[in-house]
Amino acid sequence: MSQDSSTGFAQIFSATAIWAHNWALGQGLISGSTWDASDWHTVWAVWQDLHGDDDYNLSAVPQVLMAGAADVGITGSPRLDYTSAQITSILARYNGTGSAAADYGQEVRGVYNVFEQYNAALRG
Repeated sequence: MSQDSSTGFAQIFSATAIWAHNWALGQGLISGSTWDASDWHTVWAVWQDLHGDDDYNLSAVPQVLMAGAADVGITGSPRLDYTSAQITSILARYNGTGSAAADYGQEVRGVYNVFEQYNAALRG
């Protein structure tokens, strides 16, 4: 039986949410206290929040993306001018590491491009 699984609207693992929370805390992006990923009570509580609260689940996404960007060497303040390769790397890291995550990054990059085209059309 798995100790953790992805859940909720954005399909986030508890361990990932905890890692991203602690990273954001360390960067001064959020306030609060660190969470202990080795404590099953914490893991379970975070999983329940991710599973049962869409707002909470979606609020974890920026933290996961920013922590993932830092993890693949894309550092500095969050910005809106990432290169195509950086965006693909960040999207891949969102899904983990390894070849399956890299494939995911490539696939999701196509969806990202659709949103970018739509947003550009809205901006006129």
